Amino acid sequence: MINTVSIIIPAFNAANWVRSTVTSACAQSHRDLQVIVVDDGSQDETAAIVADMARGDSRIMLIRQPNGGVARARNAGIDAAVGAFIAPLDADDLWAPRKIELQVAALARAPAGSALAYNWYRRIDAADRILPVSPYPLVEGTVFHRHLEWNFISNGSTPLVRADVARAVRYDPALRDAGREGTEDYLFQLQVARAYGFVCVPAFLTGYRTLPASMGANPLRMAQSHLAMFAIIARDASPEARRIIARRQAEYRLTVARLLARARDPRAAAYLAGAALARPQLLWKSALRRSRTTAPLAATLDAGMRFDDCDITVRDGNWATRRPPALLARLAELDARPA
Repeated sequence: MINTVSIIIPAFNAANWVRSTVTSACAQSHRDLQVIVVDDGSQDETAAIVADMARGDSRIMLIRQPNGGVARARNAGIDAAVGAFIAPLDADDLWAPRKIELQVAALARAPAGSALAYNWYRRIDAADRILPVSPYPLVEGTVFHRHLEWNFISNGSTPLVRADVARAVRYDPALRDAGREGTEDYLFQLQVARAYGFVCVPAFLTGYRTLPASMGANPLRMAQSHLAMFAIIARDASPEARRIIARRQAEYRLTVARLLARARDPRAAAYLAGAALARPQLLWKSALRRSRTTAPLAATLDAGMRFDDCDITVRDGNWATRRPPALLARLAELDARPA
């Protein structure tokens, strides 16, 4: 068990992708694995596909449950996990073969108090082709305030977490219950970041699939989910963290207002008023800051390359965060303060 990694894959109507996803999990160079697929009430062939794969690989376990959302599915996997580490993986994403190996090694040499390893990711399309430019942030140590300001991990298929920490934190189903599903992974990561350090593996090890029908492709739904998620985090946040949360909530209210206005929805004015009341200067400052572009693309990989064919260390373009360096420096100072 000491080196066992329990991979948890929630799956809802994922028949088109789950075989490739489970295959990439089982193909890890770190062989001491438990691969738990939680079928979350699928109405397609997802469960049958996984059951067939399990007959050929004893490391694969299939759990079936009524549809309850991604948080409950991940928690069901945590309850069944036997490993010392938990690795969440969405049912349509892919991993490079050394992903788990490199993350386990990173946590082994990380400072005391570290509980989560993340890596860089590439967005991929339905044919596994990479969609540049892939970001390459390097934020380590105590990161709570910086992660509040900037979700530098950006997806749920990237972290490796100590199992004792994952069991203590768990995933919160409140967003699903409120009709605001979409940011459960970010909420989980922030809850871990409150008390534990993060370490980065600087390699592109996750293929994060971007599809027109995916939850992340619905900007209005994701903005509303972020608003609900920040409200949960704010309940027991410090004054410094609440100031960050208030700014981010105002930004998302502004985003919702713009999207609703575009759809000629009368609710837009209420969201715009909420943003203005929370941060009056945001109506021009945030728009200016968010419109800054990344550095010009200077591709180093051939266009149309598939994720599995890409060198995990090679960047596919120049990238820079849109957050001002002075802001990130102030947040790093907050992170460095004793708890």
